[in-house]
Amino acid sequence: MITVDDRIGSIELIPILQDLAQVLCRSKSQVPPPVTSSRLLGGDICFDGLGPSSKRLMIGIERKRLRDMMNSIRSGRYSGHQLPEMLDLYDQCYLIIEGHHRCGPAGELEALVTHAHPLGDTMGGKWVPVTCGSTQTFRYTELDHFCCTLEQMTRVRVRRTNTDYETCAQILSLYSHYQKPYEQHHSHEAMHVPQTLATLGKAGLVRKWAADLAGIGWTKSGAVANKFQTGLDLANASVEQWETIKPGIGKVMAKRCWEQIRGIWREKGEEL
Repeated sequence: MITVDDRIGSIELIPILQDLAQVLCRSKSQVPPPVTSSRLLGGDICFDGLGPSSKRLMIGIERKRLRDMMNSIRSGRYSGHQLPEMLDLYDQCYLIIEGHHRCGPAGELEALVTHAHPLGDTMGGKWVPVTCGSTQTFRYTELDHFCCTLEQMTRVRVRRTNTDYETCAQILSLYSHYQKPYEQHHSHEAMHVPQTLATLGKAGLVRKWAADLAGIGWTKSGAVANKFQTGLDLANASVEQWETIKPGIGKVMAKRCWEQIRGIWREKGEEL
């Protein structure tokens, strides 16, 4: 279940969240979550999700439109009041800053003023400086540095969106992500194979193993696979056998490969 604060500034997101949930949160293993409203003690949206060892986490999201964000930075309202509440209430905290913005030609923070439909082909409109009061402007770096400090010094992660529609998509994407068991998140783990060097068929075990050796890589791994028929052959090969692989493997590289397989030599920073 996704709970939205029942006050102005949050509650208007509910219809969009309900419609988008039918698209973004419907799969064989997941049904769209109910979206309800309630008075939250901190943040604009919250839901629970899965953490390490199936621990239940409470995720809180603060949604800030661009001008409100900048005024909150200058007044200290966000850091002095809203941020401590979020950190006390939630295990994971997100700040979504909403609004088209850019760095102006003089380094000022500019916002896009438009009346175009957010799902249209073009936004149109014009760029104007974001102001505090009637005249005081902001530097683009003021916002960016603030976000960097938040992510570096606290548990808050910052997201930037252009419209309320995109904000809702971001909320539902986060919800969907946290419903997946923690131990099943593996998208950060992969072996890079350059597209220009990829084979037409599936690479065998010997080639994939050889490609992961320092100094061999994908290009030379083909020659290694032509030399050794099985993983056992590769593992048991002598330095002299490695030296016979052509092209590109000399005495130094042959010894290094032999030592890597036996755990004698590792690249700097390489894990066991």
